[in-house]
Amino acid sequence: PCANRRGVLYVHGFNDYFFQKEMADRFVDSCYSFYAVDLRKYGRSIRPEQKQFQVRDMHEYFADIDSAVVQMKNDGIDDIVLIGHSTGGLTSALYMSEHPDPSIRSLILNSPFLDWNLGGVMECAVPAVAAVGKIFPNMRISQGNSTAYSESLMKKDHGEWEYNTEWKLEQSPDVDAGWVRAIHRAQQALQSG
Repeated sequence: PCANRRGVLYVHGFNDYFFQKEMADRFVDSCYSFYAVDLRKYGRSIRPEQKQFQVRDMHEYFADIDSAVVQMKNDGIDDIVLIGHSTGGLTSALYMSEHPDPSIRSLILNSPFLDWNLGGVMECAVPAVAAVGKIFPNMRISQGNSTAYSESLMKKDHGEWEYNTEWKLEQSPDVDAGWVRAIHRAQQALQSG
């Protein structure tokens, strides 16, 4: 039996929500209480009037992390590991850099979206799209029509997972220039120290 005063808080990425029960079970089996947050406009947190996945500033998610940390502390957890995946890694790193909490003792980043990694001309396009996003935040940016990524994940195709495809779409949804701006600004904040 574990005397759990240690816990993990998992923050998902873009076009995602928490569904990885096996990961949670493994942490619990290792004597960590496990918590996951579905960020606003994602998964279980989406409201009918909201545009799924839309964000204008990554700081919007800080309140969601704060609420989860408060819940963990109320449950007696005083040694927290924060885990962020993809854009959740970007959000978690930004959170820790600007909002340190002594009860969060570790930060684990899984494929964090800390850079666009586009190279060449495309790398130059990001600041331009981010600038446009200030004036025209709703300008759509296509993500293409491919379902290859979801096929690599889903058990019905070639993967290992089953999940709600209304919360984690099979085809990556279009983003908008305001979203690109939010990501770019968060990446710049971390890269500048």
